[in-house]
Amino acid sequence: MKRKQREIIFKTSPSFVPVFFGIFGIAFFGWMVFLMYNGRSNMLHETETVNLKTAEVLYYIFLGIFVFFGLCSSTLFLKMKIIILTSSKLIIKYPFFFLEKTIFLGDIDKILEKDYIVKPEVKGSVYNIHEGKEAIIYLFSERKIKFNSFEIVGYKDLMRKLYLAKSRYKFLDL
Repeated sequence: MKRKQREIIFKTSPSFVPVFFGIFGIAFFGWMVFLMYNGRSNMLHETETVNLKTAEVLYYIFLGIFVFFGLCSSTLFLKMKIIILTSSKLIIKYPFFFLEKTIFLGDIDKILEKDYIVKPEVKGSVYNIHEGKEAIIYLFSERKIKFNSFEIVGYKDLMRKLYLAKSRYKFLDL
């Protein structure tokens, strides 16, 4: 039996918001690390209240904090994903890792959606950055695949077409 060529039903693109936050975080924290590292000789000196060893410890603690937040920001940028829906499978691509996950629609047990809210709290003030939905796809192999409307553009259309493709999948001649 000859396999039919599967056409692309829907293709998402990465959302601008996490990419922007990732690039901005990498630039900001990278610049802070650069300034701290290059200004090390000017920063580290002994005063009447702080000896040199304590100043070095504080310097490396702050440097480590900035490096940590820079790496966290880079994960927002690097975990960018593109989701492609065909008539028989769902393909999730991570362009920066050259990684591609393929999920056959027949392997999907159920699809659940829940609210996805990004509300960081800074100094007692809560900022509403994003309110949307998150999809959790449960596979028969007991694995879970998650993606949300913060990460991709076209989430609602993807979910509508995924539900349609999943319901039609069992009636196709595969």
